[in-house]
Amino acid sequence: MIKKFLVIDCLNIDNWYNQVRQDKQKLQGLSVQTLWKIRKNMKKISEIANDFIDFKTNLENEVRD
Repeated sequence: MIKKFLVIDCLNIDNWYNQVRQDKQKLQGLSVQTLWKIRKNMKKISEIANDFIDFKTNLENEVRD
């Protein structure tokens, strides 16, 4: 299944996942298969979020100059 997200959704999901990873107990009880799927999907979402943050930073720097 393909799900389309807005960039803000990717940023929010990425922030949420980073917080969840800090508390290992929140991921306990999930199967290895589920953890693998989450990790695989989060890799792509994090990539999009980081690309947007880089774009935003570069744009802000250009506007300042």
